[in-house]
Amino acid sequence: IHDVLFQRNNDHMQVTELLQFNNESDPPKTISAAVAPMRVHLPHNIHDEIEASVGSGSMPLKLELVETEDPGVYTVDYPLKPGATRLVLRYLMPYTNASLEWKPVVIYPTEERRVLVSPADVTVDVPGMIPTQDRVPEGFLVFQGLALEGGSPWPVRLSGGSAQAVNLTAESDVQDVEVRPNRFDSSRGWILGGLTLLFLCAIGFAASTAPAGATGARNPERDKLSRLADRYVSGEIDRAHFEAERDRLLAAKKNKKHRTPANAAS
Repeated sequence: IHDVLFQRNNDHMQVTELLQFNNESDPPKTISAAVAPMRVHLPHNIHDEIEASVGSGSMPLKLELVETEDPGVYTVDYPLKPGATRLVLRYLMPYTNASLEWKPVVIYPTEERRVLVSPADVTVDVPGMIPTQDRVPEGFLVFQGLALEGGSPWPVRLSGGSAQAVNLTAESDVQDVEVRPNRFDSSRGWILGGLTLLFLCAIGFAASTAPAGATGARNPERDKLSRLADRYVSGEIDRAHFEAERDRLLAAKKNKKHRTPANAAS
């Protein structure tokens, strides 16, 4: 899915591209960043820096664009996780003599694409796309097009219009442009919080079960639990491994505590 916003600012156009990449691998697997799974073709007459970010919400991950071996094609150093990942690009293009031609090449097959332009009195020429009135933001023209095959050009020609666009941002105001975030992004905070809570619980439990008068002395069981929690938090082992090993250590400690002299002798 590829949406592009053109917002005029006097003699410049601020261009915001929103691209949704769908990783539908079965079984689900992450595509390594070394493969450069999110490539984009960018025009050459861009002013200043190009802002790139991945994800959605109030804290997107800002990334550097990496030039590939193909002229005008860039990527980001970021793996493509299973599900949907949104890449946002922002840059300025000169609106020389109140005209602009934006002509990237679609790298991958694109199922849906839209063009949003502000102010609404800009003349828009987009072959293969038609104007739509479905949930159009105030002060914008919106055009919708059919799917494109990979390697196809996508020309957009703009001309005329008043000097200032509607002050609109893609993340907060253009609701219809919003795409699904990666399915792991929304749960990232819960995962980190859960890991921290498990770590604190493990340390607290080990401390509460230490024998009286043992302060300052080494406690092998507590040391093992602490090292196990450290391995879990660092990502060395997964949750299932952590819980199984924790239960084994606690069971061994309980059995050792309740052994009778006869059992010890045997």
